[in-house]
Amino acid sequence: MVEFDEELLEEEVRRIFWRTTEAAKSVFDRDQFLVWLEQHLSQMIPHDLALVLFRTGGAHQKMRVEVLESIGLAAPLRAELANGWSTWWAGIRARLAQRDGRAAVVALSPGAQDACGRLQRAGFEELVVHGFESQSASGAEVLFVFGLNKRQVADPRHDSVLLNLDMCLPLLHCAALRAFGGSVAEAPATTVLELRPAHETPGSTRRPSAHGTSAP
Repeated sequence: MVEFDEELLEEEVRRIFWRTTEAAKSVFDRDQFLVWLEQHLSQMIPHDLALVLFRTGGAHQKMRVEVLESIGLAAPLRAELANGWSTWWAGIRARLAQRDGRAAVVALSPGAQDACGRLQRAGFEELVVHGFESQSASGAEVLFVFGLNKRQVADPRHDSVLLNLDMCLPLLHCAALRAFGGSVAEAPATTVLELRPAHETPGSTRRPSAHGTSAP
């Protein structure tokens, strides 16, 4: 097992966090958000899949999901993840509610018949989840889901992922609102963004440029 000097590790985490914080200030659109995820946030929360759900409150609720991935998920699974009205997303909310404002882990079972099972069969081991729900009358909501593969879960530093997500939630929230949130009401019900390398598996370190497509 690899051993880490705790003091040096904590100092490095602080440096990474502040670099991530400074870089977040420059995020104003989806391309910049993707670059920030890849180059900065991934150092604190390694992942090959990121989901961002926006929900506007009020009498006429609207839902939007951004699916950001690097491994080329099957189209039916991408469409399922992009459906913010699904029972799967309701389960994600329920799991997060149990954590009383802290980040949550969702284990993936290969036997599950929903998106959790299909994600596990696609090479993911677990999801880490956090979110923000406005206490105002609007009831607006933003949720973040990150998919981790087996290598990322087995890393000794994985123990700090939930703490890192707790720390980074304000950064994520502000950056995502600037990148995506302004057009939630005008956007289609679901929007899918893809990071599609030609030949890679979960855990690969190379990521290509992003391009966006709209879900049917």
